[in-house]
Amino acid sequence: MDRPLWLPVPGRFIIQENYSTPMVTGFRFPKISAETLSGKRKTLPDAASGAPALIVVAFVREAQDMINSWLIPVKEEFQGSEKIAIYEIPVISSAIWRPMRRIIDTGMRSGIPDAEHDYVMTVYSSASELTGPLEITDQSSAYLYLIDRDGIIRWEGRDFAETQTLFRLRETIRKCLSQENRRTEEGERREEPSVPLP
Repeated sequence: MDRPLWLPVPGRFIIQENYSTPMVTGFRFPKISAETLSGKRKTLPDAASGAPALIVVAFVREAQDMINSWLIPVKEEFQGSEKIAIYEIPVISSAIWRPMRRIIDTGMRSGIPDAEHDYVMTVYSSASELTGPLEITDQSSAYLYLIDRDGIIRWEGRDFAETQTLFRLRETIRKCLSQENRRTEEGERREEPSVPLP
């Protein structure tokens, strides 16, 4: 792990929730590579570079209800936004299941809409690639991380969504999108040709 990537970024907003586990908000999301359900090889956070993204990490199938408690309301509110991507990362670290990865992926494809296949990246390697950098100690929970366009974690959550934590996530998404819109507008203004004086 390249430690400099994990230094806190000064001058950036940080919103934290009250969890008993260590916080990683303000640090860069760890680099993780995997094949999507559509067959593309992607690396996060680079694949989301240039726009905010919500990354969901889960280690057990039973965490799906937790994931849905967050994603259903978030998708309802931000589905029309092309600048927020949602990546799901199922982690299957047991060597017993790795030879069956094609069967597992086929099963997941059948239960997930085609439009989302580019955003589901199944990791068939050691869970420590994520549990270490993200300081995850309980693999029975679902974990969510909102990253900005630079890959910096701006918000993190876990378990089931609650009214207050879901509100905080929505507010942070809006803040990330607002900053992104300002950057886009500033870039467009810089690209406008100068108008000669009469």
